[in-house]
Amino acid sequence: MAELYSKAEDRTPYTVVALQECERMNFLTKEIRRSLKELDLGLKGELTITTDMEELGNGLFLDQVPASWTKRAYPSMYPLGVWYADLLLRIK
Repeated sequence: MAELYSKAEDRTPYTVVALQECERMNFLTKEIRRSLKELDLGLKGELTITTDMEELGNGLFLDQVPASWTKRAYPSMYPLGVWYADLLLRIK
């Protein structure tokens, strides 16, 4: 997609915002994937559980968006389940 809009003069404000949102969502989903894989390995005993992994596990248990995800995400007051469903709709 970035190749389609490589010329600065072709970029409308809407295009710039859309590309920025795509970049933010990609960064957020990579962090979600990375942290969940790391937590999985920690729970299997293949990695030592860190404070970040423990906070992630607690957030998942308490239906709260973990802080490491909130830093990279859009502002939201939703609990984790609703937040994740909203994230999927935004990505779609």
